[in-house]
Amino acid sequence: MTFFLAFLLCAGVLAELLSLRAGLKRISFDYRPDKELAEQGEQIPVCMEVKNTGILPVSYLLVKAHVPFAARIPEDIPSEKEQFQQTANSVFRMWGKEGRRRTVPITIEKRGVHYFRGAHLESTDFAGLRKVWDFYDRQEQVFIYPRAMESKDLISTMGQYYGDMIAQRHLLRDPILTAGIREYTGAEPMKTISWSQSARRGQMMVRDFEFIRDLSCTVLLMADGIMPTHVQKLDRCCSIVRTVCREMTDKGVNVDFYTNCPMEGFGIQTGPVWKCVATQKDQWELLRGLALLAPSPVRCAADLMAVRAARAMGQRSAFVIVAPFENEAVLRAKRVLEEASGVRVVLILESEYSDSAQKGGNG
Repeated sequence: MTFFLAFLLCAGVLAELLSLRAGLKRISFDYRPDKELAEQGEQIPVCMEVKNTGILPVSYLLVKAHVPFAARIPEDIPSEKEQFQQTANSVFRMWGKEGRRRTVPITIEKRGVHYFRGAHLESTDFAGLRKVWDFYDRQEQVFIYPRAMESKDLISTMGQYYGDMIAQRHLLRDPILTAGIREYTGAEPMKTISWSQSARRGQMMVRDFEFIRDLSCTVLLMADGIMPTHVQKLDRCCSIVRTVCREMTDKGVNVDFYTNCPMEGFGIQTGPVWKCVATQKDQWELLRGLALLAPSPVRCAADLMAVRAARAMGQRSAFVIVAPFENEAVLRAKRVLEEASGVRVVLILESEYSDSAQKGGNG
């Protein structure tokens, strides 16, 4: 009996020494959100994987996973609020070589880029007399893009402008694609005369060009006048941009998007103007960009951005300006685009449209 007690005592002391020496080194931990891009209010699973790589059991492991301050954690999951973030807390108990997986579903309503800054791990020694802790350092981010603005007036405005684009298409001819040859009536430009066909047929013939087959539209978000206090104005501008691009791409229009609004996020390095392309099949880059836009002073005036967009335009371009304010820089930019394109430019101000879906929900 004495020998048996002595054996248990020695085994306990050895296990205690091993647990103190190993600390949390025997714990393998991984933690990350399951999505990188999400809608406002969409559920985002945050996955935690814990494994005990040692042979001794872990009787208590507290994981405090750091989640963004704007995240909503389910009420049945213990949580703590800190100054700039909050934690979702989970307790694990594992035998040797055992692993566990847990998912915390969170939601974020606020548009923008939100950071997951690792986790705090806390455990005890084998006897439960001492606490050991470690910090799991991992930087992750989730982009919450804006909801589309469900405004009948805005959708009607874009529908009318699309009709103008269709009418303009039939006024322009493509100088490359030739549909056929027809007789010269005297109204056609001299450069359209086909001299070889005229000589062959003995009368003046002109080339008949095809109508322009595809349409493109350049959407510009001009953030001149935006300050850090104008968060809601910028959010509404982003919602308008998403709706405008959706209405255009759903009709088969290729969209170029420009903005002089600064961006924020890990590893984000952009110049004074950011540009992307949106199509009906691929709008990931546009949505990610709208999530990154920050209410900060611009580094490039709207009229200078308009000059850059005008230089890059093709014969088929139309222009839509979205802006929070109707200031002189935006009006100069509108004149630049109209002079360069020769077509009407639509100016959409944030204050002119209301979100009927949001209004109904609030009511």
